[in-house]
Amino acid sequence: MAESIEGFYTASQAAEVLSRNSGKAIKPLYVSTLARYGILHPVKVTARVNLYPKAEVDAYRVEERGVKLAHMREAKARSVKRGRKPKQVKEAA
Repeated sequence: MAESIEGFYTASQAAEVLSRNSGKAIKPLYVSTLARYGILHPVKVTARVNLYPKAEVDAYRVEERGVKLAHMREAKARSVKRGRKPKQVKEAA
């Protein structure tokens, strides 16, 4: 591998960091799940070993189930305008 491993975590190291940052127990398997969902972007070392960027792992927080979905729904509700849509006037040709 041409890249240095200084800026990366292994799955178990990433799980420890996520556990510490999130205040809940995170297993290494969950780290690979985050990669599968596209949240983390690992660098493949071998067929079975990935390294996870420190910046992405350090920035991510694991929340309780459903919390992020609730945040997304609230944001969507704020952005949607309520009420009737104005009628469009048809012009006679």
